[in-house]
Amino acid sequence: MNIDREEYIKSLEERIEKLEKLFEHLCIDQCKEIAFTKCSLGDIKLGDNCNITLKNCPVGGVISDIEDAESRVDDLENRIEDILNDIDEAGIRLDTLKNDSEC
Repeated sequence: MNIDREEYIKSLEERIEKLEKLFEHLCIDQCKEIAFTKCSLGDIKLGDNCNITLKNCPVGGVISDIEDAESRVDDLENRIEDILNDIDEAGIRLDTLKNDSEC
């Protein structure tokens, strides 16, 4: 029975060591923000009401998802810019119509 306890204690020590290594680069600041440093994805910061879950997920898949999201944001920004330009043009045309009707 003594050997089982020793093996169990050894396995616990190994698990603790692995956890210590995992949390070695985990920081929680005064604002309750969590930062993972030396992460293969780059530094990750999580604030209030922010969740991130990675389960059995290869880093490449996460990076691909991030790149897809960035691409989508770029597309949305371009569409917003086009809409704002259309609004500006409509305003100019409206001003022109008002000026023409006053003459």
